[in-house]
Amino acid sequence: MTQKTFLKKLQIIFLFLIVFLTVNIAVAQNRQNDKELTQALEFVKQNRLIDALPLLEKSSVRYPNDAEIQAHLGVAILVNAATLKDEEARKKEVARAGIVLRKAKKLGTENVIALHYLDKIEDGDDVGVAFDASSKEVEDAIREGEGFFNRGEYEKALIAYERAFKLDPKSYDAALFAGDSFYAQKKYKESESWFAKAVAIDANREQAFRFWADALVHQGKTKEALVKFADAFIADPNSRLVADTFLKAVKNFGDRRSPPFVVIPSKENETEIVIDAALLKESDGTASWLRFADIRKTQIENFNKVANGRTFSSTVSEDVEALKAVALAARGFAQKNKSAALGKSLENLIKLDSLGMLDVYTIFFIHGGDRSGEYEKFREKNRERMRKFLVDYFAEDKL
Repeated sequence: MTQKTFLKKLQIIFLFLIVFLTVNIAVAQNRQNDKELTQALEFVKQNRLIDALPLLEKSSVRYPNDAEIQAHLGVAILVNAATLKDEEARKKEVARAGIVLRKAKKLGTENVIALHYLDKIEDGDDVGVAFDASSKEVEDAIREGEGFFNRGEYEKALIAYERAFKLDPKSYDAALFAGDSFYAQKKYKESESWFAKAVAIDANREQAFRFWADALVHQGKTKEALVKFADAFIADPNSRLVADTFLKAVKNFGDRRSPPFVVIPSKENETEIVIDAALLKESDGTASWLRFADIRKTQIENFNKVANGRTFSSTVSEDVEALKAVALAARGFAQKNKSAALGKSLENLIKLDSLGMLDVYTIFFIHGGDRSGEYEKFREKNRERMRKFLVDYFAEDKL
């Protein structure tokens, strides 16, 4: 994913949430009397997706062009797949879910959970059906719990998850799902200790942070929740669902009033950032972006001296170097042209540079989390700075 594509996706989500946030689960007027569909959607609302599955399968035949029915069906198929003990059967169901979810996307679904799972399927990532259990006994207990949970039998599910955790105290999924069982019963305080256990097992997985944040919201602890939503984003900034929930938290619980992004005037369809000179003007300071092009040219020349056939791909530090040069040029323009107003992107860039947060911004929103391994190394050293950036600058604009 290019920088422009990734940033555009986040900007669209952010601006949408700033202006208007709603959930539309209405069924078309001519379907109001469809009792089977009504029951299916009620089961979905109750999180009883296994009970909903056969009804959604029938409804999807009657309404093949309904994007939301297809989206709910795809998710329900995956939820049911998590209960299956046979690996081949699970693979077939994941493949079936992929077909249904692709159809839902083509039909225009905006169901973030469905699109999140489709992203994972298309990226070849686990969709929550593997569990990576340490033994068959642990895996069977978790799958048993999943069966109970997704029929709304939360107390029975909890017993199964606790049995799995007792067998393996390092099972992230067992701890996570135990907490979710308390959460589903609206025992939000009780759920927190289990989510904390999951975080202690693996702080680089996002679900426990996100579920914990939801539990805090229900207790009115919105500022604490905002931090957990930020932690989830740090754990997985590439996830559509995580980005969506974090940006909703920014909108609902933060104090940010304008988009904090730096939009680079670059050419479309480039794998690297290439400044588009046609978008620049001397009169508004945007010509400062020519410094990015100058720095990038030098970086590529130096790279090619030792490339040995490799293709240049900028690192975070190289992008930060180029962005700092732009910020310096923009400051100079502002000092010489005190009556001229810099655009919001250049103002944001200068502020990020002043705060020493350009590297954090760059790895989040220009490198898009970066699956190359650079992100993981950066996160290991800078988690506290990343959290401060997301909460105190991105959400609150305090810094």
